[in-house]
Amino acid sequence: MGNSNYTKISALENPKNDAELIAATLKDVGFEVTMAMDVNLLAMNRAVRKFSHALRRAGKDAVGLFYYAGHGVQARGENYLIPLGAQVDSEVDLTLEAVSTSDVMTHLDGAGNTLNLVVLDACRNNPYKSSFRSGSRGLARVQAASGTLIAYSAGPGQVAADGRQQNSPYTLALAQSMRRPGLTVEQVFKAVRINVENETAGRQTPWEESSLRGEFFFVPSDSIQRPSLIETKPVFEDRAFELSFWNSISRGEDVAAFRAYLEKFPTGTFASLARLKIDELDEPTPAATAPTLPETSADEPIEDLRPSRALIRDIQNRLSALKCNPGKPDGIWGNKGRRALRALVSRNKLTLASLEPSQSLLEKLQDPALAVCTVACGRNHKLVGGRCVAKTPAVKVKKAKPKPKKAAVKKPNRVKKTRSAPRKKKAVVRKQPAARKGSCKKNRMLRHGCVF
Repeated sequence: MGNSNYTKISALENPKNDAELIAATLKDVGFEVTMAMDVNLLAMNRAVRKFSHALRRAGKDAVGLFYYAGHGVQARGENYLIPLGAQVDSEVDLTLEAVSTSDVMTHLDGAGNTLNLVVLDACRNNPYKSSFRSGSRGLARVQAASGTLIAYSAGPGQVAADGRQQNSPYTLALAQSMRRPGLTVEQVFKAVRINVENETAGRQTPWEESSLRGEFFFVPSDSIQRPSLIETKPVFEDRAFELSFWNSISRGEDVAAFRAYLEKFPTGTFASLARLKIDELDEPTPAATAPTLPETSADEPIEDLRPSRALIRDIQNRLSALKCNPGKPDGIWGNKGRRALRALVSRNKLTLASLEPSQSLLEKLQDPALAVCTVACGRNHKLVGGRCVAKTPAVKVKKAKPKPKKAAVKKPNRVKKTRSAPRKKKAVVRKQPAARKGSCKKNRMLRHGCVF
């Protein structure tokens, strides 16, 4: 699928040519190809559905490859493929005017086949950057489902070049690598990454997210017919024995024991750790378990992408000089080194395609303009000379708390009562009734009878 002739946003020259080149290459190596060029939203959805139905009819052992070249943007952690005629004024409009990669992955998963490849050459500049809140560059990383490989033409946060020639650097390298016999799909994309980095002087680094369970060859070494898939089925009965074997030797330093593990489980869960342990003990990896690279022509060598321990040591020493605390410079790259590199990126606002060691990373670390990492000290520590030093605990003197004063209660004013002068009793003059004549004796008066 390739979209070039955009009218409402900037047109692209190469996507249509890129899609035609990939279609011709896939036909040559045995694929049945369905093409869709310069399509709108309805045509894109119908093309994805048609491809999914054809993949389901091909059966469980079929291999599906979805390729898209054109404008693509990310918004809120989701990637969207832009069709022709899309009316996008904000991030919300993408859900109605564009095709999300999640929908494409859903259709591929629904086909029920063993292996799917999704190739997105769409990490170009965001044509809607002025109307988007995030303003993120390139495409967002999406976790690949089981049995799926997702390939991006540029790393997270990078922008892919459209190319000065008829095809983009990524698509041109991909078409050349897919025709080389005897390469697994992982080796194909490794070769693409090397060629694109050389072509763009390190400004563009292709990226992949893989969860493949077998080995896939576009062109097997013994024939150039249909692509083949070698399924690697896990043997659940041997897992308990493998784990027991590894636990018995993992803490030792016997090189023969690690060699025996690799001979028994050459593709086991701890095979890479066993090889690192042998390298650490300065013993050569046994020839029987050494990875064999396919035969290639002299003009197209395959480089070993694993960084050397000397390179990792140089990167660790440089990070230590920048006070990023990568740990002991032992030539083994781990989470501590990645945290140190992440701190340096945050401090200097760098853009890196990966947190893994490489020669280009070492060259970036040699820049004298880089600022040292910010040292964040703990609660009871302080920064002195670039190091965290424990604070001297201060002696606290307890002060006696003053006794709270009682609130004064204001008594109401009492009104003094003045004693009034005693009232003078009025003399009551009782008039004695006149004695009735002849009624009482002498010296007695009549009052309710005769009284004195």
